[in-house]
Amino acid sequence: MANVDDVYSSGQHLKAEDLKGRAIKLIISGCEVVDFKEGGGKKLALKFQGKDKGMVLNKTNTKIVAKYFGKDYDKWAGKEIEIFPTETEFNGQLVPCIRVRIEPPKVACEDPFGDGIPF
Repeated sequence: MANVDDVYSSGQHLKAEDLKGRAIKLIISGCEVVDFKEGGGKKLALKFQGKDKGMVLNKTNTKIVAKYFGKDYDKWAGKEIEIFPTETEFNGQLVPCIRVRIEPPKVACEDPFGDGIPF
């Protein structure tokens, strides 16, 4: 029987359960391509400063990181991301997953109305 836990049970990569319900901010130290023999194909895996486990990126998380940091994953090192546990649909069932959140760069906002409220 094919089981998603078999594909993602590696001790070197994070699972949603590892986060214990918390969001965590991390600094990317590198990114590598990993092969998945059972699931077929390749995926990107992030490494983090000061952490033993990395994180395999699914397509959704890859798109989020690339949106903010660019498609060249060699340039992602040193960037901060936040990861958090949630759920996603897989084969008609809700399963635990990790999502990526990136705080957009802060843009200086002038006081257009002169009332001290910056919007």
